Amino acid sequence: MTNYYEPNEASATERRDALAEFDRWNLRALLSIWSLFGRAETYIDFGSGSGAMVRFARACGVDALGVDVIAEPPDRVHDLRRPLDLGRKFQLATCIEVAEHLSPESTDVFCNNIVSHMIEDGGWLVFTAALPAQPGDNHVNLIPPFEWRSKLDDHGLTYHRDATLRLALLWNVTTGSLHHLPSNLQVFVRGTP
Repeated sequence: MTNYYEPNEASATERRDALAEFDRWNLRALLSIWSLFGRAETYIDFGSGSGAMVRFARACGVDALGVDVIAEPPDRVHDLRRPLDLGRKFQLATCIEVAEHLSPESTDVFCNNIVSHMIEDGGWLVFTAALPAQPGDNHVNLIPPFEWRSKLDDHGLTYHRDATLRLALLWNVTTGSLHHLPSNLQVFVRGTP
């Protein structure tokens, strides 16, 4: 099993640079989310990587924050295996291809970090996680989608099948080389959509 990625300053810069090659596809993914749900006033990206999605959202007037072990200010540097309390909640949360990189022992903390930062009534989570046997670097927590649904349901989210299917259709034509995203996608809501 591969170990969890533990960056130092030099490797964090190197990792952000490596992730930048996916920025244009991630921006298209975010625009697809907005086309389906509308542009949220508040947005948080768990595992924000290079920070491209939150920077773009801020440039569009959204109150946006990224959280990642390699984040740069004004985003929050944080290990998502540890409890997080930002003291605020967001209308839209994304977590794209992050969960598989976090140890199974930290799953409950990770899920709680997400849910506790979503507004109680109508907060949306767009979530993807690598499927079992999906290749990739530092994949230490590959579990089937139904298990992620169960875990997030245990923390107060409801899987939204219709929104998942609609966004997956959009992502099929917008996410380019990130062709695994539509099949890994699950959309959840907290409270009433």
